[in-house]
Amino acid sequence: MIEILVTVFILAIGLLGIAGVQFMSKRANYEATQRTTATLLANGILERMRANSGVLRQYVDGAVLLGDGTITPVPPVPAANDSVAIASYDLWEWEQAIDGATEVTGAGADARDTSGLVSPSACINTTVPVGSPNQSGQYMVTIVWRGTAKLSDPVNQAVPLPVPDPYD
Repeated sequence: MIEILVTVFILAIGLLGIAGVQFMSKRANYEATQRTTATLLANGILERMRANSGVLRQYVDGAVLLGDGTITPVPPVPAANDSVAIASYDLWEWEQAIDGATEVTGAGADARDTSGLVSPSACINTTVPVGSPNQSGQYMVTIVWRGTAKLSDPVNQAVPLPVPDPYD
């Protein structure tokens, strides 16, 4: 009888360990999914900026803080030759993707966003001065979301910061 009791106790300890590993694995997988989503969203807006490079400053000025959960009205579909309208539309679509409005389950009051990031916000900064005719410089896309662990500051230490630092 004591042998069975010891065996059950050892088995219970082992099963608790397996449950803990499963929990940690699920959390790490969720964090990785969020990080991958943020990376894809950042790369997406950077590619849109690269395709519409004549009005880069429009992207920076229009993306002061996106993904804050507010409902932005749908802009009209821009004409192919209207770079400023294309930039505004790109930012609107990007905000919709960040907020998770691209995939919805349910209908009406039961509708829920099922993609995007958890409590996200995003902005685009640049080292290019306001009003400069030359739009060459560094552009930084920052996306933050609610995660389970605090991550490091996204400043690239290899690139010297300008004075004054536009990211402060």
